[in-house]
This record gives sequence, C-alpha cells and structure tokens, in this order.
Amino acid sequence: MISIKKTLYVICILLLGVPFIIRFGSARSIIIAGTLYCLLAHLSYIDLIQKRIPNHDIVAIAVTAIFDCILSGKSITERLFVLISLSMILIVLKYKNPQIMGFGDIKLICVSSLWLGIYTITAYLIGVICAGIVFGLLLLTRKIDRKSRPAVGPYISIGIWITYLLIIK
Repeated sequence: MISIKKTLYVICILLLGVPFIIRFGSARSIIIAGTLYCLLAHLSYIDLIQKRIPNHDIVAIAVTAIFDCILSGKSITERLFVLISLSMILIVLKYKNPQIMGFGDIKLICVSSLWLGIYTITAYLIGVICAGIVFGLLLLTRKIDRKSRPAVGPYISIGIWITYLLIIK
C-alpha cells in the first residue's frame, strides 16, 4: 500500500530538483539531467515502497549515461574502469558481510560510475552520510530498531544527484 508520507517525500524530492535542472544551459543538458533526476526519483520511490531496486531502472540509468558520454565526448573507458573496479570491491564486501547492503544498492552505485566516473566515491559517501543521519535520528526516536533494514537506495540517489550537480560544468 502506498502511504501519504512516502508520496509526499517523493514529491518534495521532485520539487527540490526543479531549480537545479534550470542551472543547466543547453536544452540537451536539461534533458539529460532531467532524465537522470526522474530515473533516480522513480528508483527511490520504488525502493521506499518495495525495498528493492528494479533492474529496468538500472538499465535505463546505464543507457542514458552511455548516451550522454557519446554526445558530450566524455571518456567511456575511464568510467567503465571505475564501474568494473567498484563492482569487484562491493561484491567482495557483500560476500564478506551480507548485511552491508543489497545487490540493488551495489548495482546503483556501480552504474552511477557511468555518469560520475571517479566521483562515484563522493556520491556514495554523501549517500552514506545522509542515510547515517536519518537512520540515527530514527533510532533515537525509536521509529526503527537496530535490526531494521531501511531502504538505502534513496540516499544513494541523493548522493548521486548532488555529486552530478557539483561536477557538471
């Protein structure tokens, strides 16, 4: 069941993104940034409700990132190297500690490297900090307990979006 609180959360995220999209100069940049933003907002919404990240969202993010690299002349080889490196590191961490995060979160972080390159690490850190603050507050107010597994995808998405806005010229 879709709750009013979760719906309002996603609407607030969308409204916060609109002024940032205006920052981009060309129509192509606005379309590309808007596409990434909508995909991240949709992915966050699904993750909040179903606690899973759909593969079709991951594929759509990857395809638009590759399209952006082709149109803007960015180096795809550097981004693929970061993707492969992050994939290996995160999968090893997942097998060492299965509770660390879900595979959907790992796929989201890895595919974001096609957009951000080496700055994916910054996006991940921003997302982890946001999640830590929110989860800490939820623990303090006893809304969740230590064994809860809240969705992390929305916070990773926030980190990706903030980093994307900071590195775009």
